[in-house]
Amino acid sequence: MRRISAIVLLVAASVAATAQTFTATVPSGQTISFSVTSSTTAQVAFNTGYITGDLVIPATVSNGSNTYNVTAVATSALNGKGLTSLTLPEGLKTIGNAAFSGNSSLATIALPSTLTSIGSGAFSGTAYFSNAANLSDNGLLYCSNYVIGSNMSATVGHIVVASGTLGIGDLVFLRSPLTAITLPASLRFVGNNAFSLCNDLDTVFMLCTLPPAHGSSALPSSSIVVVVPTGTLAAYQATAWNAYTLVEAGNNPDNPDNPDDPDNPDNPDDPDNPDDPDNPDDPNNAISGLMPLPASVAVVHGGIVIRCPESCRFAVSDMAGRTVATVNAVGEAYVQLPSRGVYIVSAVGCKPRKVIF
Repeated sequence: MRRISAIVLLVAASVAATAQTFTATVPSGQTISFSVTSSTTAQVAFNTGYITGDLVIPATVSNGSNTYNVTAVATSALNGKGLTSLTLPEGLKTIGNAAFSGNSSLATIALPSTLTSIGSGAFSGTAYFSNAANLSDNGLLYCSNYVIGSNMSATVGHIVVASGTLGIGDLVFLRSPLTAITLPASLRFVGNNAFSLCNDLDTVFMLCTLPPAHGSSALPSSSIVVVVPTGTLAAYQATAWNAYTLVEAGNNPDNPDNPDDPDNPDNPDDPDNPDDPDNPDDPNNAISGLMPLPASVAVVHGGIVIRCPESCRFAVSDMAGRTVATVNAVGEAYVQLPSRGVYIVSAVGCKPRKVIF
């Protein structure tokens, strides 16, 4: 009986230790509340006081004789304060939902390279989040190599996330009308519900040879095609990305000699068929205000053939968003491609079309 009581007391002491909350003065001078999360780690806890100015959170904090690594910021930890700038330490892994939301004067934010998740609305309502000048040309809001927000009206068609980006926060692309997205080789995580209600999204082009961490319900539908780099299919199949339609770049049966190729003229699903979803004459083929691509695209040896009934200027780009060729197609135009891979054929105001060559 004494032994059982001792075990119970030991467990209770352990729980009490990890639930302990304490305050510490940080390098920028403010007194901040922290809570212990393990014998070696702590998080920025919910702070009730009104904290202002430039805030620097240290990599470690001490409480008595104990020193802890700061690895997280709790949900709503510092929301609605008077912060003007924020620096978070290397070693920090997670930022909770609405952690810094409502700091209307917070204009400068520095995030560490060690993050593994950024909660929804972590920086909403801040000066940084609201400043349109911080948006990229394609409507993405970057902060220290992370995508923390987006402008829904600008994220249209095929979006390319910048090289060097490390992560995408939770719910970042909520309801965006994008149809395809290219994710860079540097990416380490895609947040929870990152593409929630992106009902037009049909293709994700991965440049990552190592599958990035996959948040809960990161993509809205299992029917979405995820094109992965050559030689990485097995690695993606062993992760949560296997919930989608995985295709290995360069190993797709998209060629003119394959009877199952949708661009083969002998196939009933050929885009020249009036019921094909890529047919420009299909009245149902319009997504989020974009007209369907007014052409069919066929893969041939060495490149592609664009067939268009009227004069139209097309751009062909690779997965990284680099323009490979531009062409004025009247009737039929041939585009030589530099190498095997995945390409995007687009025209102004039209839904882009992917080609796997």
